[in-house]
Amino acid sequence: MEEWLPVVGYEGIYEVSNQGQVRSLPHRQRPYTKILIPQVTKDGRLYVRFKQKGNVKMFYIHRLILQAFVGPCPENQEGMHLNDDHLDNRWPENLAWGTHRTN
Repeated sequence: MEEWLPVVGYEGIYEVSNQGQVRSLPHRQRPYTKILIPQVTKDGRLYVRFKQKGNVKMFYIHRLILQAFVGPCPENQEGMHLNDDHLDNRWPENLAWGTHRTN
């Protein structure tokens, strides 16, 4: 079953799911929820761009999911795709924090 949690730092604006999706919540100009279409980096990782007060920032989807469902990234660790498929952003099946060496 898909579960949604707020994106850390963008509560009330964006949410992420444990199945790897990101959505924008309803607001004044758009009174409905919208699933964001991710982009792919050259190394094959999915990311989205958030707009807030005229600023646009890029975020890796796997990191957003880990921050929401697990908590902040521990020092000297990074987001890992356990099956090495960077397009598979399911949690907990495929995402975890880990050291660069383990990754």
